Amino acid sequence: MRGVPGAFVDLLVHQQNRVSPSRLLPSLLLPEAFNMEHAREVVRYLEHCIFVLDSHETAVHNYLLYLYSSLYPEKLLTYLENQGDSILEVNFDPRYALTVCQEAGHDQACVRLYSIQGLHEEAVDLALKTDIDLAKSMANKPKENESMCKKLWLKIAKHVVQEEKDIGRAMEVLQESGLIKIEDILPFFPDFVTIDQFKDAICASLEDYNRHMHELQEEMEEATGSTERIRKEISKLKNKPFVIKGNEKCENCGVPAMMRAFYAFPCSHFFHQDCLVDQVLPHLHGPSKSKVEDLQVNSIVPFPTSVPDGCTKPSS
Repeated sequence: MRGVPGAFVDLLVHQQNRVSPSRLLPSLLLPEAFNMEHAREVVRYLEHCIFVLDSHETAVHNYLLYLYSSLYPEKLLTYLENQGDSILEVNFDPRYALTVCQEAGHDQACVRLYSIQGLHEEAVDLALKTDIDLAKSMANKPKENESMCKKLWLKIAKHVVQEEKDIGRAMEVLQESGLIKIEDILPFFPDFVTIDQFKDAICASLEDYNRHMHELQEEMEEATGSTERIRKEISKLKNKPFVIKGNEKCENCGVPAMMRAFYAFPCSHFFHQDCLVDQVLPHLHGPSKSKVEDLQVNSIVPFPTSVPDGCTKPSS
């Protein structure tokens, strides 16, 4: 390898999957006094293993990441982005990668590695020191956790107000986040700030509250109307006459319904009184179950409250 690195790597590439990359790593380690041709060929082979042969070996990915960090930092971020966003997707050791990037001072790579490990607050804190747009992208990473996203956006807003002292930009952060409102960031402003500087945001917040209250009122009115309609329908069903044929059968046991006391439902289904109790009882809890059990013991099972409204009282 040290004498003719290019020819050696060509030979390895020609072998394809017949050679295990991880077993070759000891021979690929760069000596203290190496030349760039040697390093370039090692990287070429590792890239071939990962991007062509689709190797998932952690040791291979760790070594390539180390070489990128040390010799080819311009390739580092692209590699990390292609690996994925979660610790379950990446093939390298995230903690090892974070240590390597911290020692090399690659802050943007560290931000991504924090995020991959679920350390979203650390990712945003570090990103705010170098690139606020990067911090914004990190704030949206925990998509399934809205409260965490809001917390991260509040960090960004606080930074913009207190560190950059840019009220206009703080208003932009409000709009971009979609999660925080003017009242969330008012505590970050100094006392001498005048209301004129963010009156538009206050007006927008008030309009949003008014719209929300109007929507709630409409929902309440609709719910009230639905409840009343259902109550009327139930009342009609309770008084609806039934024409029951002699051959109607119990849906549970298949025996003719009129053989013993039964319930008739508006949907034209029939259940013997005892069959219906057997079906309903396992789904009841607490007082309702106890009441039906007591009535069952006494062989008097009137129309139970847990049975859907609209069925007729048992016939006998």
